[in-house]
Amino acid sequence: WQNRAESEIRELKRLAGRWAVKTQSPKVLWDRCLELCSKVRSSIAHNLYPLKGEVPEAIMTGNTYDISHLCEFAWYDWVMFHDDREFPEEKEQLGRYLGPTDPGKGSTMSYHILKSNGHVVTRQTIRLLTPQEWEDGVHEQMREKYDANITTKLGEAVKEEDLKKVEPKRGI
Repeated sequence: WQNRAESEIRELKRLAGRWAVKTQSPKVLWDRCLELCSKVRSSIAHNLYPLKGEVPEAIMTGNTYDISHLCEFAWYDWVMFHDDREFPEEKEQLGRYLGPTDPGKGSTMSYHILKSNGHVVTRQTIRLLTPQEWEDGVHEQMREKYDANITTKLGEAVKEEDLKKVEPKRGI
């Protein structure tokens, strides 16, 4: 039992490290990244004979496990979300996806979003950037300004070298 738990923790750390480096997310968000990795890994059928190709929740409840809240967005994706602003200000704001909320804390399809001021909010109405927004020069400047704000507020992004300090033999 202990060996299985230790190997799962190792795999969680590796996955979170890969995601954090790939997306250049701030170091202080490591716990949120690890939480999302844990949700994803617990929603995947692993090669364990007693589970017979199912996820544990499906075995316990007898129902097919719903993964829709995990499939729509990836860690630290650029998203647009509706913010509570007064007219005439734009209600749709740029942010970063940090994962779905836990059951019982909002609706099934509500998400944690990192705002440009470094605060995390929960929102239901979010979407990925459109191809036009990715190519738009003004939107690109908005993303650069957002990243600069986040670096100022939350600190530097995770780098490959940081992971080698955690597991010096192999990195994560």
